[in-house]
Amino acid sequence: MITVVSVVPTALEKDSRSLKIAASLARLGYRSIAVESLPSRQPERLPVAVVPLGGRPADHGRAGSAVSTEGGGGPLVWLRARLPRLVAEIMHLAIMLGGYFVVRPLQGLARAPRGELYYLHEYRMFPLVRLLQILRPAPIIYDAHDFYPEVWRARELSTFWRRCFLPLLSSWEGWVARRADRVVMVGSGVADLFEATYGVRPEILRNAHDSRLERAPARSLREMVGLDDSSLLLVTVGNRKPGQAVDEAIEALNRLPSHVHLAFVGRFYDDAVATARRLGVADRVHAVGPVAPEEVVPFIRSADAALILYWPETGNYRNILPNGFFQSVSANLPLLWPALPELERIIETRQVGRRIDPLDPASIALNVQWLIDNRPAMGHIRQELALLADAVGWEREEQRLGSLVATVLEEWRKGR
Repeated sequence: MITVVSVVPTALEKDSRSLKIAASLARLGYRSIAVESLPSRQPERLPVAVVPLGGRPADHGRAGSAVSTEGGGGPLVWLRARLPRLVAEIMHLAIMLGGYFVVRPLQGLARAPRGELYYLHEYRMFPLVRLLQILRPAPIIYDAHDFYPEVWRARELSTFWRRCFLPLLSSWEGWVARRADRVVMVGSGVADLFEATYGVRPEILRNAHDSRLERAPARSLREMVGLDDSSLLLVTVGNRKPGQAVDEAIEALNRLPSHVHLAFVGRFYDDAVATARRLGVADRVHAVGPVAPEEVVPFIRSADAALILYWPETGNYRNILPNGFFQSVSANLPLLWPALPELERIIETRQVGRRIDPLDPASIALNVQWLIDNRPAMGHIRQELALLADAVGWEREEQRLGSLVATVLEEWRKGR
């Protein structure tokens, strides 16, 4: 049996795309093993074997920083807080480079299995994969997910990070892309950006939802926030990112009846709670934190509608196809979505909700009010959503993945 090793930059249980792909590789008849940078808390519940490189189980809380680092807890946090900012940032960068070019490869040398194919989910993990490839030659598929250079540009970074980190990031990822046997991304729009920057055309595997991996949560979203059926519950799914109009969505609540609530499922929404408090709607905004990828769809199914709040702050967000979109479709939640090309291409003329301008609280409120005033239409909308969920399910992406892996393995065999 051919062994395919997925290399994941976090715990496998935290990354829905990596989890779906590893599970699909097993279904396709491969021996699928995931090497995870941090250990999953419940590896026995995962559909494939995992090999952690080290460290404590990944934190599932809401707290986090915009720029992650290896070994960033404890004494290092204390030390960085007491150093001049530039010195702390240089130390941060040095730790990151040491982690990915020295620590992770050495850990992988001792712990990671050798494979006939490596499926890489993070360009910073490439030194580890390259070392494994030298020891046992095998092809590499690099899954870039989104176009992260533009994601980083949207963040509030210091001059040092903009002048040093971003060029390094771009050069590093381009180096990986040109050495991989194939590159994969989530949509054609971000693939165009990637190709224009690095000269490599990615294959497309969309972030569709795999219902076969679903697991029932202990409580539904509605139960967790303590609402009965008389309240209208909106949900936004996914970790907060710079290209989301979160404040505008919260402001829209002031234009809506008091029984309308908004829940955020994911990390980094602590400041959203502060905004809700400032706007006087703190009792109607709920930051519930992250949920295991397999539980997201059953968890949010008790909501009344899904708010997709991305706006084209960068080229990446203009072309985004977020997990939260596919998860909301699979949960049959009427959509309030922005006019972004990739979303429009999938939705087409289907009656699955209402188009909004996420930067305009009045637009959000107007279309939520439409949902309130047109409750009889929800049955038809949910029927359309069920058809759309069937049309964009992960099963089709799994077939594409199978063809891609088979082609890469055959080309490698012939090339040798």
